[in-house]
Amino acid sequence: MALLVLWEDNIDCKCVIKSPFANLPPDVFSACNPQWDIRQGVNARGATPISGITTTAACLTACVQDTGCVGVDITTTTGSNIECWVHRNTANFNNLGSNSNNVLYILVDRCPTREC
Repeated sequence: MALLVLWEDNIDCKCVIKSPFANLPPDVFSACNPQWDIRQGVNARGATPISGITTTAACLTACVQDTGCVGVDITTTTGSNIECWVHRNTANFNNLGSNSNNVLYILVDRCPTREC
């Protein structure tokens, strides 16, 4: 029995939904959008840098795909370059600092259930 995988142009995250079609397997995967608490101009202590990530979308995707990730700091450096810092402990969010070049994304729901 094969599964049908539907892709959308957004951050890859798969949610299980029930197939409305009798000829498809009962569980079909569909892309969805993770939910973030976004805080401009602050950063949290205790993150680990991830090298090789150059865009906000790539940083957010890396977090969603890492089951231990609870959020990321994205710091804009020179030009459009960014630094991606991954948080794996929610206690980090209790110690916020001010940083005008940073956006803190706290992962609220990795893959919320929704009607697709």
